[in-house]
Amino acid sequence: MKFLHLGDLHIGKVLNGRSMIEDQSYILQQVIDLVKAEDIRLVVIAGDLYDRSIPSIEAIELLNTFLDVLINLLSIKVCIISGNHDSAERLSFASSILKDKGLIIETTIQKEISNYILNDQYGDICFHLVPYFKPSKIKMLFDHQEIKTYQDALQYYLKQNQTVFLDGKRHVLVTHQFFSGKTASLTSESELPLSVGGAEIIDASIVKDFDYVALGHLHAPQSVGYSHIRYSGSLLKYSIDEAKQHKSVCIVNMLEKGNLTIEKRELKPLRDIRVLTGYFDDIMKQKQGNLEDYVAFILNDETMITNAMDRARSVYPNALMITYLMYQQQLEQSNDIDFVDVQKKSDEELFSIFYQQVTGVEFNEDKEKLFLELLDEYRRVKDDEN
Repeated sequence: MKFLHLGDLHIGKVLNGRSMIEDQSYILQQVIDLVKAEDIRLVVIAGDLYDRSIPSIEAIELLNTFLDVLINLLSIKVCIISGNHDSAERLSFASSILKDKGLIIETTIQKEISNYILNDQYGDICFHLVPYFKPSKIKMLFDHQEIKTYQDALQYYLKQNQTVFLDGKRHVLVTHQFFSGKTASLTSESELPLSVGGAEIIDASIVKDFDYVALGHLHAPQSVGYSHIRYSGSLLKYSIDEAKQHKSVCIVNMLEKGNLTIEKRELKPLRDIRVLTGYFDDIMKQKQGNLEDYVAFILNDETMITNAMDRARSVYPNALMITYLMYQQQLEQSNDIDFVDVQKKSDEELFSIFYQQVTGVEFNEDKEKLFLELLDEYRRVKDDEN
């Protein structure tokens, strides 16, 4: 049996003030076309359907249209869990009514793990739906005060439900958490941290006995520790640091127990996210790639470009941001500078440190003189006001 593993749709995402609804509609149509072309029986969505807990009307309408096509027009079953961006209450609305239509939505973790069973020529396949949860939820459900981390919580939860997995059937876990293997997982700036201090990280080895693990949360497509434990990744790039990623979805073909194949199918966005590096005038003359793409500029220019963003958008209408390489380097260097005790520094000394860190230019005598004149003038005005 083939099923499609998706995650992190983030419908309603706004990127630097620009709505991505049109881009998301375009990419979801590719998913529908893929479902039509393949013998797909089930679509699994591993959380973060919406980008925010209170989605826009446009976001709700787009998700409704997508699910309507899958369920009512194509007769495809759909399993959904909520992610950390989703509102469990809003996402679960009318879920009991829609269950008979083939839409399974699980938004709240219960004492007994939620199961959805399909079958093929090899027998039953059990899909275990574990929506995003915090450790405190498991601690409360089982009154187990020793649970502190996300790994503690999931490990304990699976142990309480272990009898479910002793039947020799094929088992698929669908969950939305931060898993990691022997090497660090690839993360993105667009992912909302689950906690502070690393308590959210779960060792993938605790779920290795499932036949397949469909993960949501991380936006880069990747396996975690084992080939059958996978993040499908987001359907689109949602931050500048994802520019070099190749977005895809996973087609999982479950054969007899212990035998499955996983295919990645790359997606082509309506507008890509790209980073253009060079001198401003050169970039503007070259006009690289699709001019409608979301473009970030990293400039080699040593002076600020007047009206740079307006000029950039005259060629690249969806330009997102402009930064200067020299400022990036200075910022990286500034991270190595010792903390300055402000109480022991004069106004002049503090401004000198600030000026050199931001501009990379020496704060010379002329600049010092001008700063002191302006500071004196400021103090006189404040005295007059008082």
